[in-house]
Amino acid sequence: SAVNFKNMLSMDAHNSNTTKSVKYSSVIVSIVISLIVLAAIGMSIFHSRYIYPKFIDQLVENTESEAIRAGTHMMREVINEYSQSRLSFSDDLVAYFKAIGEDFRLWKIKVFDASGETVYSTSKDDIGKLNENSYFHDVVAKGRPYTKVVQKDTRSLEGQLVNSDVVETYVPMMK
Repeated sequence: SAVNFKNMLSMDAHNSNTTKSVKYSSVIVSIVISLIVLAAIGMSIFHSRYIYPKFIDQLVENTESEAIRAGTHMMREVINEYSQSRLSFSDDLVAYFKAIGEDFRLWKIKVFDASGETVYSTSKDDIGKLNENSYFHDVVAKGRPYTKVVQKDTRSLEGQLVNSDVVETYVPMMK
């Protein structure tokens, strides 16, 4: 019986090429998976370091702008009620503040006099309290708005515990 060595050698060469092809495909798949994982990690880092902070900055800027717009809108009514160096709050003005608070989705509306005393608040417990914080006297009392983002379950600028994220904005209303 004669053995055909030529065919056996041909089969070994074919098996060797198939093994090399499989190894080459495995390397390509590994590289592609590695690139996908790196891209996912890179996008996550890019989002957390760049996109999210920019989004928060834009949100704060927009919320501050809306609060300033609401404050400017309310200022006309407050100044109309101003008489003889003391603010008075008629039932109409209080109803107006309530409507503005609902329309603009404001958590709280407070009006201070020049010394920082709360002369009106949607929270009756705040009326008569003096705001002695530096931001009030150094920024707001000098005619500039002041904004701070207060995180959920932390204290506001006036020491009140807030149960949701709040953009606390003080808008000066000066005559």
